[in-house]
Amino acid sequence: MKTLGIAIVLALATQSMGCGSSDSPSQVTASRFALVANHGSDNVSVYAIDPTTGALAPVAGSPFSAGRLPRCVAVTPSGSFAYVANAGIDTQPGGVSIFAVNPTSGALTPVGGSLMAAGERPWVVAVHTSGRFVYVASGLDSSPRNGDLRAFAVDRATGALTPAGSPFSLGKAPYSVAVHPSGMFAYVLSNGEVSTYSINSTTGALSQIGGSPVQSGSGSDTASLAIHPSGAYAYVANEFDGSISMFSVDKTTGALSHLAGSPLPAGTFPNSVAIHPSGAFALVSDFWDNDVQVYSINRSTGALAAVTSSNLGGAYYPHWLAVSSTGAFAYVANYPRLGSGNVSAYTVDGATGSLTPVSGSPFGSPLAAEAEPDSIALAP
Repeated sequence: MKTLGIAIVLALATQSMGCGSSDSPSQVTASRFALVANHGSDNVSVYAIDPTTGALAPVAGSPFSAGRLPRCVAVTPSGSFAYVANAGIDTQPGGVSIFAVNPTSGALTPVGGSLMAAGERPWVVAVHTSGRFVYVASGLDSSPRNGDLRAFAVDRATGALTPAGSPFSLGKAPYSVAVHPSGMFAYVLSNGEVSTYSINSTTGALSQIGGSPVQSGSGSDTASLAIHPSGAYAYVANEFDGSISMFSVDKTTGALSHLAGSPLPAGTFPNSVAIHPSGAFALVSDFWDNDVQVYSINRSTGALAAVTSSNLGGAYYPHWLAVSSTGAFAYVANYPRLGSGNVSAYTVDGATGSLTPVSGSPFGSPLAAEAEPDSIALAP
């Protein structure tokens, strides 16, 4: 099950993450489109978000063809470009798909004539907060070689990528990449550890900081990473541990330190964590329990406290979790072991964090044309 890969999508006001984190504009722009990477059908679905109800409707032309086994999707802060990490298989190598996003319709147009090479089995993609750089982590549990982390510079006019710096060696299973809200640091989850890198603001190149990596949970596989909008805290979902690790973040060095009470028990198989843009709540999907849990966040200490579990139905093997930039809505990509999968939508109570299903949820095609939704990202 761990080969599903994990990725988070945070609200754009913090750092949107679709398996990897994306970026945060200086002003909050309402999320208008939801992009879903469909692992089982080699394409990306795009939905328009109703700004009043949060309901989803497929845009014309959706789903759009991607590479082989798309695992993760991330979007630039402007919403102009989308990047998809395609893991590939032995007979069909993976790579990064680059798309221009139509600002009116949400339709995707491929950029370049082929996939961008990004190591063996590209697994996670994240966009820098400035939108100027993209980071791709590659590698699988089953691979005989370790994975790696690569930096790319973004052509702001076309979205094309150019390598920026040498790749860093990672463990065999990098599952999540997040960029700090300041844009100064990048974090990578791999083999139960969190590695921290400083980011060159001019080139986007990476340098691993001293004391990195740090262990998360009991050393079992980690699933996803979310950073608080303040940049002061970080949270890691430990799938096989059934826990959430809580960290303080040194805003000067980027270093992580476990908070008191970390790790916190969190259901059977927590695999995606997203922070509400208010910074008051953390939402956690639990794959085996078909549940979305809500935790309050102590602003002074960063500690989590359970508030409620949704148990609302409609979340069937919930995988990635996304919160809209305004905090009004939450979306869950459901990745069933059998069947096509879909996206559950909820309204979020800004005072309590409680979730209520959006009318018509879950959304998606019952056909195999959109199979196994693996990751979700929101675009302005």
